Amino acid sequence: MGTRGSAAGRGWGRVLLAGWLLLSAALGSQAQPQAYQVGKPPPWVLVQVPDSAAVAPHGEPVLGVHWLLFDQQLRVEEGGPVRYWHSAFRLLNEQGVKRQRSLKIGLWAHEQLTLHAITVRRGGQVVDQLAVAKVSVQPWRKDLEAQRYGAGHWIHFELDVRVGDIVEHAYSVRSRSPASGGRFFGQWDLQLPMAAAQVHARLLWPTGRTLQLRQRSGAPAPRVTTGTSHSEYRWDLRDVPASPVEDDTPGWYRPSAFVQASEFADWADVARWALPLFRVPDTLGPKGDAEVRRIAAQHADAEGRLLAVLQFAQREVRRLSLDLDAEQLVPQAPAQVLEWGFGNASDKALLTVSMLRGLGIEAQPALVHTRVRSHIEQDLPSPGAFNHVVVRARVAGHEVWLDPSRPPQHGALSTLVQADHGQALLVADGSVALTPMNGSLNSTKWREVHAVIDARGGPGMPVRHTVNYEFEGAAAETLREHSAHSGRDQAFKAHSLAAGAKPGYLESFWSDDRMANRLTITEEYNDLGFWKRSNGQAGFEASLQFPSLNALLPRPRPPERSAPLALQHPTDLVQVTELRLPPGMAGKPREWRVDDLAFEYQRTEAWRGDTLVLTQRIRTRRDHVPVANLAQYAANLEKAGIGGKYQVFLDAAKAPAAAGSTSPHWLPTVVFTLGVVGCTVLAVRLHGWDPAPLAPLVPAGRAAPVGLGGWGALAGLLIGLAWLAAAWQLLAGMPPLTDAGWRAATTPGADGYHLLAGPAALFNMLAQVLRLAMLSVLASLFLRRRSSLPQAGAALCASGAVLTLVDTLLAAQVPARHYTATDWGLFAASLALALAGPAYLLRAQRVRSTFVVRLRAAAAPHGAAAQGLA
Repeated sequence: MGTRGSAAGRGWGRVLLAGWLLLSAALGSQAQPQAYQVGKPPPWVLVQVPDSAAVAPHGEPVLGVHWLLFDQQLRVEEGGPVRYWHSAFRLLNEQGVKRQRSLKIGLWAHEQLTLHAITVRRGGQVVDQLAVAKVSVQPWRKDLEAQRYGAGHWIHFELDVRVGDIVEHAYSVRSRSPASGGRFFGQWDLQLPMAAAQVHARLLWPTGRTLQLRQRSGAPAPRVTTGTSHSEYRWDLRDVPASPVEDDTPGWYRPSAFVQASEFADWADVARWALPLFRVPDTLGPKGDAEVRRIAAQHADAEGRLLAVLQFAQREVRRLSLDLDAEQLVPQAPAQVLEWGFGNASDKALLTVSMLRGLGIEAQPALVHTRVRSHIEQDLPSPGAFNHVVVRARVAGHEVWLDPSRPPQHGALSTLVQADHGQALLVADGSVALTPMNGSLNSTKWREVHAVIDARGGPGMPVRHTVNYEFEGAAAETLREHSAHSGRDQAFKAHSLAAGAKPGYLESFWSDDRMANRLTITEEYNDLGFWKRSNGQAGFEASLQFPSLNALLPRPRPPERSAPLALQHPTDLVQVTELRLPPGMAGKPREWRVDDLAFEYQRTEAWRGDTLVLTQRIRTRRDHVPVANLAQYAANLEKAGIGGKYQVFLDAAKAPAAAGSTSPHWLPTVVFTLGVVGCTVLAVRLHGWDPAPLAPLVPAGRAAPVGLGGWGALAGLLIGLAWLAAAWQLLAGMPPLTDAGWRAATTPGADGYHLLAGPAALFNMLAQVLRLAMLSVLASLFLRRRSSLPQAGAALCASGAVLTLVDTLLAAQVPARHYTATDWGLFAASLALALAGPAYLLRAQRVRSTFVVRLRAAAAPHGAAAQGLA
């Protein structure tokens, strides 16, 4: 309970942060003394005792915390309201511990904090955190990263908490807000995102003062007791269920029960409150007055002056947070803002209004809420109903709604994206009610996607995609702002992924016409995975997907959701897809539309010869889908095909490249044939090599081991395994040598393209053919016990290691190859064999005694060569 920061219901979050941070203020020895004091609760407080035995409901999304007590009490006095908070919660898991480990709260300079207690109950022990919590205090004016600069400070603290702990704290805050004008307004929550065993709220209101009270989102009425000096409004709720907020809900949707209170009679009363705060000063300071004179000299027309003032405020004053509370609605003097070089929405609005009036243009500040928008009329009138300030001006009798907090806008007034937040409260004499905003000019996010897909080559051929995106008005400004914050490359990448772009870009272009407020992105890429075999193998099929359309109209998740579904509104999206198909393909034109409460969808299919032109258009009609219409909305999405795929089928007989898609490409075929012929000639010559046997190394008279046993049998096994491995690698390397595979590897822009992809595939193929040929010869020499085997085997071991090294290093340069640890393991094994193989074949006595058979003449064996296996 307390001064309300925004009409969107910042109540419970601000309450929790306030409470937890105030805990840190308990450390008087570690924090600045003026930040807080320690004392007993005010005498009017009804202290509640939390039920430590309460158990969290089973299966609730508790976010790691179960509230045992959430107590809010407030007493309105002549000097200002005094708020009292008393909370106790149990930490259920590590997520809850993480959320409570480091907390902070902001206090205005006019707020006085008194900390009453902070304890952690762990098992049977109660630890007083006043002596152990770490506290730090920082002024807001130095906290520009938090985008706050008012007269106040942060209190930051850390607690020693663990899973299962019960954390309890109590504090009170006395407020003497200069912004309230001595009147009270606020709100407090009676339901939290987490389950609570007890929620207690109490308001003590002075007798004789007018109070407006409104229960929202199912909040119960209070129990009222009239007293001599104060009337009591009290709520005492038990076992309050959690009220989690579902994804994709509108900003104005507030499912948790809460109560609003205000001492303002109506919106006219709020306008009168704001008038003195936004009074135009006599001077804007040296910089501001000089700028007004410069603009007056350079622009004679009202439109030129208005645009110049807007751009100056947007460019020269650094923007702070747009989400203001009631205190930040009070603007700083324009001269001070220009001296600082930064300001919030209130500051920039007053600066803009002051400069426009100095140039003879009618202008007024206007209070709005960026999330609640038109639903603000459901709130009680108060300054806390607003979180942003814009400007309404009049040029040539027409209203113009300006937002000086936007990034710099360019162009003419006709292309300017005006502010439009539904309804606004003008800060002007005679303002008695909310004013509908008509700043819809160019506020529609207009986008057009024009894709040309050239698939005339058929399966196996690269499919060229050329996609052109055009953004106008608000859509262009949104993407432009994204680019300013994250960089053009990152913004383009994020947009391309959102649009469903694939790898293999050929070119991309970015064109920004700021005067027309139009931004264009063009991208080109090749796609070899466009055509796929249909399930029946009777032809091919391709799927067209439209992520831009799907993102605009999301599906309800979960389907049985209990909250309205937010939409990007107003949006107008046109997607034109030209699919150029092989000759002979044609269809019938079709057209249909789907009308829903939230959107309208139009679709036409037209044929220009062999080209299918698919045009789709979506226009949103409102910013959300009501719960009662979710089922119909989902059915209309299905009817329109939003979120699905558009299938195109190609008969095999009409596929010009289908027959060749899996057949060998001519270049690898020629290279393979020449390699086989060359390796065959080399194998025949090696087989005919007939050197003399190696001389034995054993002393005379000593018997030498003879035969294919021992390590010799292992050598024969390795030759066989190596032959099988080479054959497997040759077969595994064949797909890149097919017509489709070779084009994928050698066509610039294709998914598998790389400069070395083709050479690496050819080298791998020739290396395996050479291995197979040489291993076949080696196997013949081994079985025949030929005298050439030791030298030939040693040479093949060494050359095989070199081939493997070159093949591995070459293939590793190709990203699509995805070389794994297994590949490097095979190379390591080949290297080990290159080192150990020659040593064994050239130095082993068994080898020298066994492989002695000559091709042309029978040599006398060293020992009993005819004995066979030893």
